[in-house]
Amino acid sequence: MTKGIAYDSKEARDFAAKISALMQATAYKQSALMAEKLGMAPGHVDSEDRATMLSIVQDHYEEWGRLEYPLDTPLHNMIEHQFDLAIQHGTKSGFRNAQVTVIAPTGTIGLLMDCDTTGIEPDFALMKYKKLSGGGYIQLANNSVKTALQTLGYNEMEIDILLDYLKEHQHFEGSILNPKHLSVFDCANKCGNGERYIHANAHVDMMAAVQPFISGAISKTVNLPNEATVKDISDIYIRAWESGVKAIAIYRDGSKLSQPLNSKKEEETDSTFIPPKEKKLPNKRKGYTWKAKINGQTIFIRTGEYDDGTLGELFIDMYKEGATVKSLLNTVAISISLGLQHGVPLKDYVDKFSFSKFDPSGIVQGHSQIKFATSVVDFVMRLLANEYLNDQTMVHIPNESIVVEETNKFELVQNSDSPACPKCGHITVRNGTCYKCLNCGESLGCS
Repeated sequence: MTKGIAYDSKEARDFAAKISALMQATAYKQSALMAEKLGMAPGHVDSEDRATMLSIVQDHYEEWGRLEYPLDTPLHNMIEHQFDLAIQHGTKSGFRNAQVTVIAPTGTIGLLMDCDTTGIEPDFALMKYKKLSGGGYIQLANNSVKTALQTLGYNEMEIDILLDYLKEHQHFEGSILNPKHLSVFDCANKCGNGERYIHANAHVDMMAAVQPFISGAISKTVNLPNEATVKDISDIYIRAWESGVKAIAIYRDGSKLSQPLNSKKEEETDSTFIPPKEKKLPNKRKGYTWKAKINGQTIFIRTGEYDDGTLGELFIDMYKEGATVKSLLNTVAISISLGLQHGVPLKDYVDKFSFSKFDPSGIVQGHSQIKFATSVVDFVMRLLANEYLNDQTMVHIPNESIVVEETNKFELVQNSDSPACPKCGHITVRNGTCYKCLNCGESLGCS
């Protein structure tokens, strides 16, 4: 970027290859000089090992010679000279190191050294936000932008205008920047609300350009936008393999719940939360009171309704279960009432609390359809579903053949290990060695 070169360009890949080749040639030369004093690398002790290692260095040198670079540049001549010295000393004494170069993960190190980018990565975004381990964010601006603009020939006034535009929009699209220069400032991800970013293929092509001059592999993440598909990822792996890249990592933006670098603050990417407004019940309200018995325990259910007849309030009373159960039921009723008044659908409560299981539970008296309840809350929820949601799936009119005789009602209370009915979801009761459902008549294993 500081040289005014777009990351996704042949010029950039050529320059990166030259830098990598210079480092590798110099490192192999130095390794050969070390071998003259310290001996070859441990394990490389005989002439065959020395010849094998020398052939590897020559392969790197030949790869350099096959590339189409200008032959008269000082950098090119320097690379040729270093490779010649490496082979000269390596032929004499071997090499001290089996590998001399690798591109390591340098994210944290680069951040501490005030580097705008790390390794051979393009910038993540021109303006990015680093999440801190203790909470909050630090905004990181690319300090190479001003140098790049100077390299591209912009005057001070134009640079000031462009930097102000960048601070406001986090990209240069639509600014006074020459459209031909937009690619110089392309990053791995879309910047702000901009549309431009470096295509994933460019990441792989850059790795392929430097891999011939890296002894080991390259630690580099190919960044993909959030909308990347499975095929996009598959294509990147295949392209890397075809290009001779030894290792590759892929990351799709937003694929983790939390990521250290973002092109926006997470608070900005999320839609603004607007708390629901409370819908007040009228002071004079309609409703009804329902009396029933669950396993002999009397329960009173009272409701309060809005003017349109929808449920907005609930009371649950029991008198023989002690203060603890009565207080818990009051707490449940108040919580449900507040939720209904703040927009929580009654169906959500019915789905969550129906068939919850705790005592008192058992035979229900006082309702023509609900004949058995796994708990007080189960009965209340299914009652409300029947009365206010007209949901007949929560109740079932039993067949005459399974009407329970009053004298046997206490003997048919469900066992603690009874399974749920596969048909309606009610807890079954023992029927000899099998189980049957008192609600719908389903039999589990018996005729």
